[in-house]
Amino acid sequence: AVEIDRKAFGERHPDYAQSLSNLGNVLTRAERYEEAEADFREALEIAEASFDADHWRVGLDRGNLGVTLWKQGRYAEAEPLLLDCHRIMLAAFGEEGRRTKTAAEKLEQFYQERDQANR
Repeated sequence: AVEIDRKAFGERHPDYAQSLSNLGNVLTRAERYEEAEADFREALEIAEASFDADHWRVGLDRGNLGVTLWKQGRYAEAEPLLLDCHRIMLAAFGEEGRRTKTAAEKLEQFYQERDQANR
């Protein structure tokens, strides 16, 4: 699907970035974090070039990259991305938005895991 979207839309199109992000999510669930990181970084680069810095798609890609870094134990790199994701989702969808709640839950889980790792 990623290759089809790349050919159909081009390598700088937001729909191609969405496919990369979807693949990154699959790879993250399979604990293939380094591969997922590369896809999320590329998706984020495209999103940042395609949308305003506070667009929810940019926030979503920041959050996805943050989760992947967190799962690799790279907490200092992950935290600002997860915080950005939550801030952007809150602005875009409000406190009761599904994406906002998901970002808040991930932040809470991140802090719990990071704090346990630092004990």
